[in-house]
Amino acid sequence: MSGGCTVFFVVSAVVSVSQAGTISYVHFVEGIPLIINRTALCTLVVAGGVLNSLGCAKPRPGNTTKPVTLLVRHTTHSPPGYVGEIKMALLGFKAASGIEQGQSDVLADGIAAEIQGTGRFQVVSVSDIKSLLGFGKAKEVLGCQDDDCFYDVGRALDVGLVAHGNLAAIGGNYLVNLRLLDVNSVKVISAISVQVDGGETALVRSVSEIAKRILAPISDRDLLRLGCEDGDGSACRRLGLLLHSDSDGKGHEQATRWFDRACKADDTWGCIYLGYNYGQGLGVESDQVEYRNLYLKACEATNAWACGGLGYLWLNGIGGSKDVRKAYENYRKACDAGVVRACSSVGYLLQHQLVEPADRNETYRVFKKACDGSDAIGCAGLGYTLLEMGEDRWAEARAMYQKACTMGSANGCYNLANLQEQGLGGPIDIDNARHNYLRACELDPKNHCEKE
Repeated sequence: MSGGCTVFFVVSAVVSVSQAGTISYVHFVEGIPLIINRTALCTLVVAGGVLNSLGCAKPRPGNTTKPVTLLVRHTTHSPPGYVGEIKMALLGFKAASGIEQGQSDVLADGIAAEIQGTGRFQVVSVSDIKSLLGFGKAKEVLGCQDDDCFYDVGRALDVGLVAHGNLAAIGGNYLVNLRLLDVNSVKVISAISVQVDGGETALVRSVSEIAKRILAPISDRDLLRLGCEDGDGSACRRLGLLLHSDSDGKGHEQATRWFDRACKADDTWGCIYLGYNYGQGLGVESDQVEYRNLYLKACEATNAWACGGLGYLWLNGIGGSKDVRKAYENYRKACDAGVVRACSSVGYLLQHQLVEPADRNETYRVFKKACDGSDAIGCAGLGYTLLEMGEDRWAEARAMYQKACTMGSANGCYNLANLQEQGLGGPIDIDNARHNYLRACELDPKNHCEKE
């Protein structure tokens, strides 16, 4: 299976879903991707290839729930996040007693086809080598006697993996020995010995099982590392994400190295994660200037999420001077590209007249875009904007606050409770007002527990 990665924006999170079925969940906090490693109950809803929702909640006493953020990894038959093809050379089988070399080559080509068919590997077979090099040179290349020689051949062929073995006939049966070598790490990944009973027909039928057994020890991380070493920046980044969740204390440091390789391979998300690690001092000494520079690099390479994060850095003077105008420009760029949280930030700056004269219609438009994209902050901002537009819009405002509250906005819950208590935009509803005041307190104790 091959293909790119589709990104969906849900509430305050970015969810990456590969065509292989891999899901990576990264919470987006004030314009900054935050990698989390926590346990919670999550519900994923996918319809027609489109991600509808991802709900995560951690049970709390009193039959209430509190949203939490976490890293979710789900894998079907492909490695996490990597759907490219690792280069492998299957250099055939040496014919031992009772075997003709032609029989060995047919078996090798059959196994190569099986491995190629997994969609994970680009396999150079014995036949390919003979076609490329000619019979004489191919015979020289395939004439290795030890692993060191095969490692050299793998480097010459520019592949990450090399498989080689021997085939022998024992009575009417066969013995297949096969080794798989990691060229860059100079290690044996797997070595198998398979006895095939039943003659040539059984030998032909065994190719699928042999292919499965030789590949079985290859871990997801091995595949990502091999993909990274093969120049795939996204594989470097996804390996970094896996390592980031390790609990042995070394995960951040190792992840940072892979994020750095991803960024140098022009993977913009790799630059974002690397920048975030610099900003937080995760696996590397904190460097706020580098934090901003890496977000700038990713933004200039047209990663809209990086532009949104860069807006946050400009707005708060992180990694350099504070510049509200540049913050607005970057938020606007991200919003125009579909990053709904950035639209909420644009709405906030417009609502408070920090960059432009008052323009309620434009404020309404960007908040609505954010809310339509299921951003809770956007829905709360839209509710406030509707209140300002006059009494005939108060019912809409109340509905937007309800939507924001349902999605976990403390401000949305508090303002909804206030309207319910006063009977604005709908009937007085003291019971629900009390419930929503309490929910606002639970969601944001610092700002809402003393207001009721």
